[in-house]
Amino acid sequence: MTDRPGYVTLVCDAVPHDLVLLDVGPAPLAVAQAYRQFSGLGLWRAQQAVTAAPPVLLAEYVPEEYAVAVATRLTAAGASATALPHGAGRGTTGVTADAPPTSRPGP
Repeated sequence: MTDRPGYVTLVCDAVPHDLVLLDVGPAPLAVAQAYRQFSGLGLWRAQQAVTAAPPVLLAEYVPEEYAVAVATRLTAAGASATALPHGAGRGTTGVTADAPPTSRPGP
């Protein structure tokens, strides 16, 4: 008979990240255009997503490389954005679990 452990520890290098827009900055249209390149949203929906009361959870459960790339592009457009490990900013940035997922295109 083989002894089996009572539990298994799963180690995963790919920790999902959240993309949080902290401030849209002085050029919301440029930020919306940068965001729509990654999200696939139309300009109007991207504009609505980035101009919602900050902070805005733009994407969740995305790979770190994707979140950092989008945050870098948004920062270049004049916004203040960050990529956080999933759930890391929920208590400090004001992002709530009720935030609608804006990472997927709408109907």
